[in-house]
Amino acid sequence: MKLHTTLISSGKVLKLICLVVIGSHAFLSAYTQSDTVDPALEAKKAQKANIEIRSVVTHIEAAEVRSVSPSSGFYPSLQPEVYWHDADWNIDLLPFSPSDHTYSLSISYKSEKTQIVRLDNYAQIDSISRAPNDKAIIVGDYNGMTQMFSVVDLKLGKEIDGGFIYDPSISPDRRFILYENWYPPHSDGFNEKSFTVYDTMKTHEENTCGYWDNTPRHIGRSDEGVQVYPLLAVCTDGEDENDNNKSVSGFIWSADSRKVVFADVRDGYISLILVTMPIGITDRPQTTIYRLVGAENVCTGAANCDYNNVRSITWDGQSVDAVLIQKNPGGAPIERDMSIPVSKFVPISK
Repeated sequence: MKLHTTLISSGKVLKLICLVVIGSHAFLSAYTQSDTVDPALEAKKAQKANIEIRSVVTHIEAAEVRSVSPSSGFYPSLQPEVYWHDADWNIDLLPFSPSDHTYSLSISYKSEKTQIVRLDNYAQIDSISRAPNDKAIIVGDYNGMTQMFSVVDLKLGKEIDGGFIYDPSISPDRRFILYENWYPPHSDGFNEKSFTVYDTMKTHEENTCGYWDNTPRHIGRSDEGVQVYPLLAVCTDGEDENDNNKSVSGFIWSADSRKVVFADVRDGYISLILVTMPIGITDRPQTTIYRLVGAENVCTGAANCDYNNVRSITWDGQSVDAVLIQKNPGGAPIERDMSIPVSKFVPISK
């Protein structure tokens, strides 16, 4: 066999001519390569690359988890893969269905039959987390201003609860969801903030204030979760209208998920808010506060004081370590390191 090749160049097209001779037979083969760009193909490549960049793979205990990168924003057209895979459960987001405008989950337990669970109203799915008692927490976006969550019973293959939320934080053991109340979403004229805890080990009714305050007209209301800050004087249909807090820091969970702390700024003072989570399913979250007043008030003399004055909050055993920034009229801002034992936090009066 003999192989003869010739390269012919014509403009932007390269042709490779191959003459293959086998015995007395000759075969002519031509390969044409063009360096012209196919816009549609390149757009698909770019979209695939963007989708891959938008997702992050992490390992939580023995599970492999793929979710939307927190900094990637709201881009439903670039929905990446989202899943939770562990030794028992594989929970995968299926591609968006244009025909009925919904997402669905594929849920399989070991080698058993796969179940499909439909998720209504989501424009984008951000994360899937396996919660205790064979449940899953789904967090996503209704639109660019409003987030949503769902609780799925994995054994039943059914969505059992959920609602609108904003800026959720899931505890390390994935039992609790702490979030800012959704309504109204990002209104420029809305400054008050209120925060709610949802317990995945409780029923929908047990996750409402009416259940605990024994006010039947509030049991089964559309809002999910128990408001933990500011505390409600009575069980109402809305947030505490007397609240005037303007700014809060991020939520910092203890490693055992028993406690979460965050900073709140109101009336020119910074306070640390500590919420202790229930252990069983019959008790409620407890909210305590440590007010930074007097010599500890880093807002003194500042024209503006908000969460930017809180550099960091960390847990150190049974103490909360906070690094705060105080204005210094004579020079650079002063960094104040504080360690506050949990025992110094006091209950908040309603």
